[in-house]
Amino acid sequence: MNRRRPLVHVSEEIDLYPNDFRGDNELLAIAKVLSDHVALARARYRSNEAPVRRQQRTEGLPLIRSVFWSDSVPWYEWLMDLEVLEGCARACDLAPAELADVLAFRLRPSNHLAFLWMAEAMRSKDWAQGRDAFGARVAGEIDRDRRARQARAAQNGKKSAEVRAQASDVLRAKLQEHQERLLAQGKPKQSVAKMLADSHGISEQHVRRMLKESRT
Repeated sequence: MNRRRPLVHVSEEIDLYPNDFRGDNELLAIAKVLSDHVALARARYRSNEAPVRRQQRTEGLPLIRSVFWSDSVPWYEWLMDLEVLEGCARACDLAPAELADVLAFRLRPSNHLAFLWMAEAMRSKDWAQGRDAFGARVAGEIDRDRRARQARAAQNGKKSAEVRAQASDVLRAKLQEHQERLLAQGKPKQSVAKMLADSHGISEQHVRRMLKESRT
């Protein structure tokens, strides 16, 4: 593999987009293989993964959707798994060390130095004996790291939910107080929701829902 070709700096995105390499047929072919194998690895991981339900807001309305942690793991981290890397190498008709070189010297994701060391290890005379132990160690570290980040994300999500709930309580109290002032001023009851929505920058539907919740 020629290391002197121009370097390609890929964006640090969750997925690898092969069409970004249309100007280089060799990299285009490799990127397609990497993308396909990463998708398969992510799907295998997801099959044993429980989805997390998260709340998002769309036009002021809450939307609950299920998300998988594996969908947030960048493509280049999946390639740290020796089985995934070696499967890609076979599909590309390259030695695993050569594919690691492509990742380290040409694609250069944020963890490119890890592929540099992997390539050197694969070329060492002790690789054949230590390959399985190395693979198990790397896979274990990757899994522990993913689980730790998943736990932190869940904890942060819980804190965010608590903060959102507190903010909703504050807004609800403000709406109630403002509503009482408007009614005391003789404003028509049917016009109050629109006045509150305009004043607080939220939709009338959201105002009505929050005031209704305050009465239950």
